[in-house]
Amino acid sequence: MGRINYILCSSMRRTIETALTACAPIIQSSRRPGGLQIIAWPKLREIGTGTVNTGTPGIFTSGSFRYEYAIDHYLAIPGWESDDGKQNAKSRVEQVRKDLWQLGQLAMLMPEQGPVAMWKHIQLQPRRSPEDDVEILVVSHANFLKELEENEGKHSRLTS
Repeated sequence: MGRINYILCSSMRRTIETALTACAPIIQSSRRPGGLQIIAWPKLREIGTGTVNTGTPGIFTSGSFRYEYAIDHYLAIPGWESDDGKQNAKSRVEQVRKDLWQLGQLAMLMPEQGPVAMWKHIQLQPRRSPEDDVEILVVSHANFLKELEENEGKHSRLTS
């Protein structure tokens, strides 16, 4: 797990806690100033209309999580907690697939030294060497990941 470049996580409490627990060694040993962060991304939330599939307002207030310095919640704008329904979930899955592809492509173009590139608000990190792969860890939910993996493009390597 030490080669992971980006950790993208559903903005829901249970996935953030999972990511914080599973990724603690990576976060703590990261070469980046302040460590590798978990990027809370609402688009990765579960599919469904049940209360367990709805986010918690104010989840990112101070003191909500251990290692809260390691959570970047910029993408979790107010209102992210609301369910978008099954129909919109399909388009959300497609958008996530495209966004992940874009992040990977931009990150692969990052030289060891050079200009800064951005994906959403995230400053992409230089690669250690041109031969290194870009590894993106996605922490999400069963139904969402199932949809994300279905009909995946022949060029992607999505695993859960």
